[in-house]
Amino acid sequence: MAVCLAARLDRWANAGLMGIGQQVNISSFEQWDAPLRGINPAIIGFDLQELDQAASVEHPYVDENIEGLLQHAHNGAILVAVWHATDPFSGGTSHSPRHRLEPLLQEGNEAYERFWADWDRKLDLIKRFQEGAGEPDATDQRSQCWCTAIVLRPLHEANGGFFWW
Repeated sequence: MAVCLAARLDRWANAGLMGIGQQVNISSFEQWDAPLRGINPAIIGFDLQELDQAASVEHPYVDENIEGLLQHAHNGAILVAVWHATDPFSGGTSHSPRHRLEPLLQEGNEAYERFWADWDRKLDLIKRFQEGAGEPDATDQRSQCWCTAIVLRPLHEANGGFFWW
């Protein structure tokens, strides 16, 4: 799938094209794709943390959100996932005070256990995109190959001072 994504990006570069996209609020059930209606963006960004939250509410709607994102991918959009990870040190939000990351690489502490358990849950969500990819539509001429690759941006924007990482 990464090869397919790289081939698409190469085709864009060779054609002098630029991808323009939209970050959606995936934690909203009915309106998450409102900014996409009436347009066909080349890139759609979403937050794995929000998608995970959609799975843990009383009436989960994560399946519908994944299906909607997959439909956009099948229509040619590249999916980009960021991860606003919960602070594994304090249990706070992604906007908690900065921490050194070394403890996350050293087994045997609570922050390590919380961080990697959370990461495993996010990887399970990403796997669902692969499982739900379906078969290519032989009549779809928008892409030379079929894939549901996701550009993953965990712990993004690390050079800013606004996230715990």
